[in-house]
Amino acid sequence: MIKLTTHAKTPNNAGTVALEYGLVLPIMIGLMLGVIDISRLMWTFTSLNRAVEASARWGGIRNTTSGVAERAMQEAWGINASAGDFTASIQSCGLQVSANYAFEFLIPWPTGSSGLENHNSIQLTASACYPLIE
Repeated sequence: MIKLTTHAKTPNNAGTVALEYGLVLPIMIGLMLGVIDISRLMWTFTSLNRAVEASARWGGIRNTTSGVAERAMQEAWGINASAGDFTASIQSCGLQVSANYAFEFLIPWPTGSSGLENHNSIQLTASACYPLIE
């Protein structure tokens, strides 16, 4: 039996995998860091809302504003909030607790009119009101 062999030239793909890897890797790392940053932002916002709700309830049951900011700081799990980030006041709805927290991003997000300024923080605000128990 005669075996016919053809010597067709195969294309040289020696560097294509490295080139594709070099092009795709920065995009994938950027997406991964973006997802992590947005997840941290959502966690912080949820924790801040939970902290003001729990501390407003705590102060409303005790019918006092003293110690509410410290209680809110303890209730803010997973974030480095200070007592100065929280304010408590008596309003028509009852005891209102408000929070104003500066969230720091891990990666710089270009913003501004020129697009060249990098702002790594955003102000998060939360507020809750609980009726006073007498």
